[in-house]
Amino acid sequence: MLRVSQIRRTLMLLAVLGVGCTSSETPSGVPWLTTLDHDSHEPYFPINSGKHEGTDCNKCHGDFDTFKDFTCIGCHVHEQAETDPQHTAVPDYVYNGTSCLTCHPRGTADGSGVDHTPFYPIGEGTTHEAQDCGDCHIVPGDRAQVSCIDCHSHEQQAMAAEHGAMPGYAWQTQACLSCHRDGNALSRDVHDAIFPISMRTRHAETECSGCHIDANDQEAVTCVDCHEHEELEMATEHGPVGGYTYASGDCMKCHFDASVPDLQTHLPFKIDAASAHAPDKAECLGCHPSELPERPFPSADFTQAGCLGCHLQADMDPVHLGLLDYVYDSPTCLSCHIDGQILSRESHDLIFPVSMATAHGTTDCASCHADSSNAENVTCVGCHPHEQADSANAHNGVSGYQYDSPLCMRCHDTSEVFRLADHQPFRIDRNSKHKPERAQCLECHTDNNAGRPFPAADFELFNCLDCHRRGEMDDKHREERRYEYVSTTCVQSGCHPNGEED
Repeated sequence: MLRVSQIRRTLMLLAVLGVGCTSSETPSGVPWLTTLDHDSHEPYFPINSGKHEGTDCNKCHGDFDTFKDFTCIGCHVHEQAETDPQHTAVPDYVYNGTSCLTCHPRGTADGSGVDHTPFYPIGEGTTHEAQDCGDCHIVPGDRAQVSCIDCHSHEQQAMAAEHGAMPGYAWQTQACLSCHRDGNALSRDVHDAIFPISMRTRHAETECSGCHIDANDQEAVTCVDCHEHEELEMATEHGPVGGYTYASGDCMKCHFDASVPDLQTHLPFKIDAASAHAPDKAECLGCHPSELPERPFPSADFTQAGCLGCHLQADMDPVHLGLLDYVYDSPTCLSCHIDGQILSRESHDLIFPVSMATAHGTTDCASCHADSSNAENVTCVGCHPHEQADSANAHNGVSGYQYDSPLCMRCHDTSEVFRLADHQPFRIDRNSKHKPERAQCLECHTDNNAGRPFPAADFELFNCLDCHRRGEMDDKHREERRYEYVSTTCVQSGCHPNGEED
């Protein structure tokens, strides 16, 4: 049987003869042979650093005809008489090289090379860092047999008191591991950060196993096994929910905090059956594809909305020609379509004229709608023609004028500019009885236009009676047979068509 040194000489001879070669000139497909040095051996077992630095190949591989075989127990420090007592707490310990490498893959004596994390965290900084293997693994030769209840801190009476509010609690190892897979104490209050189950929540009386159906997988949960979640009942309750399915994963995506949103909480964006985003047209998770990053399971972030999955740019760009502030992104969509309805410049004319043929045909939406989250919050005073000094001069003959957007909208709801001449024959000039300093426009025109979504004065209607009291008017009109104490009679009877007494 060849020693390692003999194998090495043989390999060098083969390389010289051209049987094996590492040269860049070696033709493709020609086999080559080489041997590991201390550096290239590191990925397999460190012999260029650590406790085994400088170890000769023959120490481990010398008695074998393949490098795949090795021994760890030939060195003085690994004599069985010394090694056996050191491993009394290690279940399934065997005095052979393969067993050594299983627990000490990097050659360290403290077992730090063993990746125990997939099974149970015992590394530095964990709760069980100081525990010996035998404290938990109580059956030598069977690592699957573990115990959590033999430690002083887990005495039965103390644990029963700590778990008094935990439905389904049992003092046994499997129950411990089903709730404490990482060794940390997880109370119902702490669990609220994942899903609310503390005593003040809707799931306060729910046992852990009521949701966690697999004791070995905490992420395997069910929502549909409780009586109040029967499939037929849930389908009825979720009738207005687009894309609803009777599946726990979808339950957790929408109800990750156990809350139950309703249609009212979704306003002003409409998702009822009569809207453009009715349940049969749009799915909830199709519009809210983003997920909350801090959740351990997929949870929809309903504060974020996406419009572009359905409304493709090739379709939207032509529809928005002429809109100067149009941008193809979801926030811009929502700033103009706050209720989710289709609103073109032409259809906007029913609210306020902004189509291309009007005075505001080239005005950006954002110029008037200063708050993208509230379409009713508009401003008229940001544009150059509406500077305060200019507007004050232009409204010199308008009683009750103020430099204020809501008043602009009340009088100019159609964007038209009324002049004194338009008010004839009823006179409101400075030489009349209803001159500006005596009567304000909105005192006479108190009614609003019912066809407008915001307060807009209806100048077709007027009111004379708030200023001209009945007692005074009755006395003045005792000799007048056609007299009626109504506003229309005052003006349209032919007695006061211009607002004067005669």
